[in-house]
Amino acid sequence: MDITSEYLHNLLFHEETGLLMKFHFGQGLDMEAVDRLYEALEILKADWKDKSYLPKDLVFILVDIVPALYCDLPAYVGTPEYDQYVEIFYNLSTAVSMCVNPDVNDMHFNKPLKDIGI
Repeated sequence: MDITSEYLHNLLFHEETGLLMKFHFGQGLDMEAVDRLYEALEILKADWKDKSYLPKDLVFILVDIVPALYCDLPAYVGTPEYDQYVEIFYNLSTAVSMCVNPDVNDMHFNKPLKDIGI
């Protein structure tokens, strides 16, 4: 599967099903969408492993995922999911970093991205 900017944009910003849209409008974190995001990140990490230049359209989307989630996190203060969300966002941040990490010997690079926090 090729990961395109259109695929990521739809996964994150689709009006009804987008991960970031649902979270922004108080519907919580769609864990199925998070899983699809991790799958996309794994594909990108593998595709970009030996590249020195990356597609700006994809990187542009990736760099905003975690900050966007953190911006909406205050809406979930006091909910049972809040602490879980903080941990998930931290792990997602590390996963996105591994996609653009030029050091393939980094201790996190060779772990499955979904298991980085474990």
